[in-house]
Amino acid sequence: MIKVLIADDEKDIVDLIAYLIKDLDVEIVGLASNGLEAYRIILEKNPDVVISDIRMPGMTGLKLIEKVKQSERKTEFIIISGYRDFEYAKTALQYGVQDYLLKPIKEEELALLLNRLNRKKHINDEKEQADQDRQQRFVEQISRIRRDYLRKILYEAEIDENDRILTGENDPLHPVEDCIYSVVTIKLDYIEHENVDFSAYVSVLENMCEKYTTKIKSDSFDAEYFYEGTKGHIAFNYKPDVHLPMDKKKKYLTELLREDNEKYEFFNVTLGIGLQVRSRENLHDSFISAQAAIDNRIELGSGGIIDASKLTQGQLNYQVTVPQQIEMRVRKGLFELNKEEVFSCLDEVLRSYYYGKETAVQTIYKFSERWIELLEDAVLGNKLLDKTDLPPKEVWGMRINSCTSMQACKGYLTDYMMKIMELCNDMQKSHEARPIREVKEYIEKNYDKGISLDDIGKMVCLIRFI
Repeated sequence: MIKVLIADDEKDIVDLIAYLIKDLDVEIVGLASNGLEAYRIILEKNPDVVISDIRMPGMTGLKLIEKVKQSERKTEFIIISGYRDFEYAKTALQYGVQDYLLKPIKEEELALLLNRLNRKKHINDEKEQADQDRQQRFVEQISRIRRDYLRKILYEAEIDENDRILTGENDPLHPVEDCIYSVVTIKLDYIEHENVDFSAYVSVLENMCEKYTTKIKSDSFDAEYFYEGTKGHIAFNYKPDVHLPMDKKKKYLTELLREDNEKYEFFNVTLGIGLQVRSRENLHDSFISAQAAIDNRIELGSGGIIDASKLTQGQLNYQVTVPQQIEMRVRKGLFELNKEEVFSCLDEVLRSYYYGKETAVQTIYKFSERWIELLEDAVLGNKLLDKTDLPPKEVWGMRINSCTSMQACKGYLTDYMMKIMELCNDMQKSHEARPIREVKEYIEKNYDKGISLDDIGKMVCLIRFI
């Protein structure tokens, strides 16, 4: 539907045109009695088509067309003229007017013109939308290439010539002489842990990454982000004598963080600021320190900024190992489906390493990841379950990584272990019941063929070895 403005100093003409087009696919957005009023309505309502008399007080139709064209609007004009205005009409056509109508106005001719303009607008709208879609896809593709490249830099993955060619001039954080590089990690923690829909993280986290990256980029040479799970990572490069130094960057980051923690009541949002490094090749170090800073929220508290440069070496650098003796006991306990033994192993490790003074509390996240890997490896190694039967590790990992206390982490690890044991028990019962089920099916199918106990005995032995 096109929006139409009718302008003529003769009210009868205005009313007539409005009547003639009332059943067409148009919307009349204004009626004007002179050129000045028509121009005001055009600026306000932005009509698609103006049906205008060529002679009007205040501003002629020609002058109106000229001013609107100068404003670079896409408004189309249909001029109404008498025979004595023929020369004016020719001039109007030179201004790009679609056509002109001679008085008295013919309904069929007016309808034909408006319907043609309606089709033209529809085609132009579709073309414009297609162009916008192509541009949007191009922008998204460039963003994806930059983010994939950044991910490889931060994880120190191999970057080959194809990556460099694909990235080309869109290389994120292109090296600048004497600049500083750093990483900021955004961490979302769900406050309510029960029945968490982790898909909710995606849109919220992406919106936050966009907002923080836009702000940082306005105060840096370049900035790019990617997100995974419950974390978003923003890398950027800047010069303190050109841009704000990190201490002042932290001020506006603190304000953004305060707004987000007020807005998203069901999340705790924490920022981890990585160490500043002097080359893009060392961004991995800043990335790792930003993750360590985030892990320290279990001790320092969530909902604020944790700066890796303010942490001790013990808080930044730590290793996670599960004692070999404990590993062996876990594997044996799972093989025997001895729940008490497996749970006892977890309690012993937590007492020894986390309830004492030897190990930093922040290692609980990496320990939990390692413990789940140990359980999965033991279950698969003992052929208690197939890989497809395992609980979704990513979901459990996100649940544990959204915990901000030792008690909550232990609770989720315990729940995961319970789930593993239940699945193993169910599978064992299924295997134990299989010979009986198979024998019953065999008898039902062959009861009239003279079945002997020896036949059934052999069948049971065969089934047990399958």
